[in-house]
Amino acid sequence: MPASYEDYVHRIGRTARAGNKGDAISLIDPADEWHLKKIEELIRMPLPMQSLPEGVEIIDTEFNEKQELLREIDRQRKIDDPTFKGAFHAKKRRDNSKRNFEDKFKRTKPRQKIKKKK
Repeated sequence: MPASYEDYVHRIGRTARAGNKGDAISLIDPADEWHLKKIEELIRMPLPMQSLPEGVEIIDTEFNEKQELLREIDRQRKIDDPTFKGAFHAKKRRDNSKRNFEDKFKRTKPRQKIKKKK
């Protein structure tokens, strides 16, 4: 999907100029669905969706590409909902001074009372 929704609408409109018929096909991945929704809002109508034809080979997405895709989806959800944390939100840092004290406390063995023999 192009960065400019207006450009996309203009380009699609060129497929059926001057009374001619035309079909425009856009292949989208899950990160493009958000952009598609924005385009549908711009043109004020839903666009028909179709599945890929039978026999089309779908290759598994590599891990790094899949992570980028998920980050993009998180970014889009944050735009729609600024309170959305997402799967890739920054983790809170622990208070090291408290942790160090707790670690030292856990490592020390409790003192045992030694009974003196009489």
